[in-house]
Amino acid sequence: MAYTLKKSIVGLSFEDIKRIYDNNPSMTLRELSNLTGLAVPFLKSLLMQKKSMTLPDMLRTYSIVQLLDFADRLDPNNGFRESVAEDESITRESLYWSMLAAYDDAETHAWINK
Repeated sequence: MAYTLKKSIVGLSFEDIKRIYDNNPSMTLRELSNLTGLAVPFLKSLLMQKKSMTLPDMLRTYSIVQLLDFADRLDPNNGFRESVAEDESITRESLYWSMLAAYDDAETHAWINK
């Protein structure tokens, strides 16, 4: 059975995503990607996580695409994706620091590790 939606499910925590995948043994990562709107490489790393992850750890670990996916999950209107598309001088490092400044709070840390 293929799992697809016309729009991704917004508001799922990482724990919700793990639970959906764990409870559907025949689900592929591509199908999970279709449901969540997250990239397959990001989902792979998410599903393989063993320990709690802090925002700085996560931001250091993921690629620009994964960082943008994460920012979109926190706030679909964050503007990071548009900024990267418009300004080629934005590096992974500068995106890291911008996102850290925008999202480094207790609420975000709790959401990451739900």
